[in-house]
Amino acid sequence: MILIGSGLGPTIGGFLAHDFGLSSPFFFFAILAVCASIWAYYSLPESKPDKNVLDSDNENIIEQNITQQENVIKNLLHNSNFILISLITFGVFVTRQGAQNQILPLLSAEKLGINEGQIGIALTIVALVQFIAIFVSGKLSDRIGRKAVITPGCIIIALSLFMLAHISSYSSLLITCLIMGIGIGTCGPISSAYVVDIIPEKYYSVGMGTYRAISDLGFVIGPVLLGWLSDVKNFNFALIFNSIFILISAIIFQLKATEKHYINYNTLKHK
Repeated sequence: MILIGSGLGPTIGGFLAHDFGLSSPFFFFAILAVCASIWAYYSLPESKPDKNVLDSDNENIIEQNITQQENVIKNLLHNSNFILISLITFGVFVTRQGAQNQILPLLSAEKLGINEGQIGIALTIVALVQFIAIFVSGKLSDRIGRKAVITPGCIIIALSLFMLAHISSYSSLLITCLIMGIGIGTCGPISSAYVVDIIPEKYYSVGMGTYRAISDLGFVIGPVLLGWLSDVKNFNFALIFNSIFILISAIIFQLKATEKHYINYNTLKHK
């Protein structure tokens, strides 16, 4: 649903901006958000647990769980497989937020002179192709392994970023978006599957939380870093930098990461 929303959003917003001004998408999506909030408030069941008064025993259990989680996080941060896959997803998120959502529209408008609606179509292609690629890559990774899908996906992303830096027409932009969608849709979701493979089931919550905390830094750092590089040099330099980072991360991951290598938690100490 996130991919469908991010796919339709740029097209709807692009045509609204082109026909009614740049402020119109904000009003339109604000109204949608209010409607969704009202529907959710009256339709969704409450998931809040019942209130319980904590006694001293419960407080001790909570303290033990916190200590255990801290030990798990330390183990994760010392595991090379976990760090490598987090680095891969960090690079993907830098690409999505920095290159795809920031530089692509700016570069397209500046270099090709296309309007908001055309940019929206290009961004929609990226998201919808991702949606399709998820199902294909998921089945493929179950058959041939996670690394065999993640690494080629990263290479495809790197290729699309290089192509984006050298677009010369609207058709070349759409082809680039198609390839970018294939790459992100191939390696992005499978990276999460790889994390699940290397973390014991009872530590899924803290493990996935740590993984997303590291990876989500790409959403924050990506626009700032690539925007700064674009100001210092140009858009092409920022895209090539992003491409090289993804490519190097994929090579290291392919050479160093292991398939289905479970982390040893036998050394965890419980107070």
